[in-house]
Amino acid sequence: MAAGAAIALGIALAVHGTCTLLTWRADARHLDTLRFDRRAIAIALGVEALAGVTAAGLGALVLAHRADGSALSAAACVLAIATLFGGAAQPQLVELMIHPVTWPQRLAARILLASDGGVVAAGMIGLFLGAFAVLRIGPALTLALAAYLVMATMVAIVGTALALRLANFARRDRFSPRLVALWFG
Repeated sequence: MAAGAAIALGIALAVHGTCTLLTWRADARHLDTLRFDRRAIAIALGVEALAGVTAAGLGALVLAHRADGSALSAAACVLAIATLFGGAAQPQLVELMIHPVTWPQRLAARILLASDGGVVAAGMIGLFLGAFAVLRIGPALTLALAAYLVMATMVAIVGTALALRLANFARRDRFSPRLVALWFG
């Protein structure tokens, strides 16, 4: 079960980072260069995607009986690093979205704006729990699972809010020239 959790969280973070990076060239044009460092955001999303793939690979190795349970502790640390980098890029991703009009959009925007500190905190907690598991300070599997739970909770909250914002944006501008230009830059 723990290996499956590592795979699922790793895939979720890899997909989030990769999808955002695929549209990055067009999205970055909308950021204020005086307030945001485009390169730092791209690096953070790249680290998030790479760490997600790494954690999923570690979980797959454990599932295939090619690695022992200590790989799950390492996967917790890798996922925590991915969460830390992704959380640092979170406020800038909010700037790429449309201005909220409806109450679900306003709620999603508030969640995303408030979540950057929560995501970074979840990453720090996950990193400490994963490090304790790697160092065998306490029951390693329990610590790794607790780290997965903390990070999965924040990823679910933030992912839902981001999906709400993107879905409303896509529905509103489904076939507009602006959306086509945004996707194909």
